[in-house]
Amino acid sequence: MLFYVYSSEESEVTAAATELGMTYDTASSSSEFASKTASMMPDIVVFSTPSGGYDDTVRTTLQSQLDSGGSVITSFWYYQGYPELQATLGVSVSGSIDAPPTLSESDADSIFWNAYETLPGAFAPAAGDSWGDNGDKWVDSGIETLARFEGEPIIALSNDGSTIANGLLFDDFVGMDSDGDGTPDLTELVTNELSTLCDSGGGDPGDFDGGPDEPSDIALGVPAEIGDAVLDFQCAEWDGSLCTKPQARIPVGECDIHEASGAWLDAVYYNSPEERIC
Repeated sequence: MLFYVYSSEESEVTAAATELGMTYDTASSSSEFASKTASMMPDIVVFSTPSGGYDDTVRTTLQSQLDSGGSVITSFWYYQGYPELQATLGVSVSGSIDAPPTLSESDADSIFWNAYETLPGAFAPAAGDSWGDNGDKWVDSGIETLARFEGEPIIALSNDGSTIANGLLFDDFVGMDSDGDGTPDLTELVTNELSTLCDSGGGDPGDFDGGPDEPSDIALGVPAEIGDAVLDFQCAEWDGSLCTKPQARIPVGECDIHEASGAWLDAVYYNSPEERIC
């Protein structure tokens, strides 16, 4: 994964990758974002800013990421000013958000709201935290709505499930833990967004059947047929004794040249010669 996000929100946003066992890197400029995306070929990139930091290099990087089969998450304050960015993300702005929004579980997709973490019933911004422009809402057409605000989509799944466009600003929610569970609300939101893009189905990736790991659930360090490479395998979902979601990963340290080791991916990912595996 690669994050190009506003400095004040970086620790809470990147914590979502850690929660899911995903390896990641960060960028601090649009040019670094572009160069690292090209060299790393990350599965998911995250771009977020409530202020400066956006230029067309960001948009073209996001477009290249999508064109290569990767996924994208964005949070931005001024989508309405950039029609080409909207087109890249597969969304259209319906209106601007003046004050930081409070999202309600009743106005969200229940599967998304509980995809990995259970988000608080009222997902509220930090008191007194507000920017001059606090994002945008989406036209309810050609997207899957994950959450609404004032009756309109504010978090959208688009581009055939490869993009999550947040109309809200991540930065408005920094420091909040509305449900008092010790995990920042923003971390929980981004965790659910990553989980949704990865189609993880929720739950701990190492806890397949609601109980402790069993030896039959996971196989580590399985030698490949060619060379000295190894892979780890696990089953993420069971239907009785039938594994319905086999997963594999490159063990940490086995593929650091691509900085992509350590993340569990659906095993079908490895069946395509065009996908990213070293």
